[in-house]
Amino acid sequence: MRTFENTGVLDPKTWKNPQPPDGSRESWMKQWGVQKAVVKQCRRFGIDGYTKPDGSLKQPGRTTIAQFIADKFPDETPETFGLGYRLAKVHVIGKWIRGIEFAPDEGDYSPDDVSRQWRSYVARLSMISEFWYSYPLTPKQAEIAQNVGNEFQDPLGKQVDLLPQLAVVRALTNAERDDFPGDLQSFALYFTCAPWESGRDFYERKIKGIESAIRLPDFTLPMHKGGGWRDVSPVYEDALRQLGVPYTGIWYDFRDGSRDIGTIDHYGDTSKGACDWKIILKNQGFGELLKTIRPVDMASARWLEQAKWKQVERIHDEDFND
Repeated sequence: MRTFENTGVLDPKTWKNPQPPDGSRESWMKQWGVQKAVVKQCRRFGIDGYTKPDGSLKQPGRTTIAQFIADKFPDETPETFGLGYRLAKVHVIGKWIRGIEFAPDEGDYSPDDVSRQWRSYVARLSMISEFWYSYPLTPKQAEIAQNVGNEFQDPLGKQVDLLPQLAVVRALTNAERDDFPGDLQSFALYFTCAPWESGRDFYERKIKGIESAIRLPDFTLPMHKGGGWRDVSPVYEDALRQLGVPYTGIWYDFRDGSRDIGTIDHYGDTSKGACDWKIILKNQGFGELLKTIRPVDMASARWLEQAKWKQVERIHDEDFND
């Protein structure tokens, strides 16, 4: 299971900053990390008083969490900005909470709750989830996985690899959990068109524009428009090609929250075959790596190891699509 720096339901009436700034530049800069930990705790465990009509805890969204952060942390002023302090905005919080399930609703899925027909398929996706995200499928993801498996009819990932199939499961689960009608309609049309079989062009004509295509946050890469660079990955490009979506990459600028969607292959034919779950899992020894590092280093180690299997490279924007 994923581990969290802080645990437990947050009480707005009693919560206090565990590392309040003392006026030094270092203490102000540390507030970013403190906010991030609190944001994830809010999303994972909930906020006292934020409940459903039946009185049970409700998972807070990015707007609710942003209000909590704004209430509990100092305002961002020209003086504190100059000292390196930033108050996390809604778009940043949305990125931080992506993929975090709500603890009261979660637990590892049980194979006994999966129909025999899809049991081995769901188990494979769960294995990949542990590799990619450090935790197995949740019960809700396992439920959605059976529906997704029925649509693709490709339980071994021969045509559409299991990595992108897992990304679809995760995105569809989030859409159902957060009740986003637009996203749900996008997935319904995607499965109706079956672009992995019918082709990207057919799907794009049916949806009448790239903005109506399904969104897969798991395949988002960072960029910095001001710095003139973006990250690219042949694994991601190949995954999106296999899915038949009408874009070749999704980028997020963590400085201003803007997004960019690419429609031209960067790698072209050279990326074909790069996304292959069997080869990727076989070649990675992440479990062995974790035994050799300290817990404090695990986040950095996981980023480095994932960048390796994703074959991420940073390019200048002028080289993009060359």
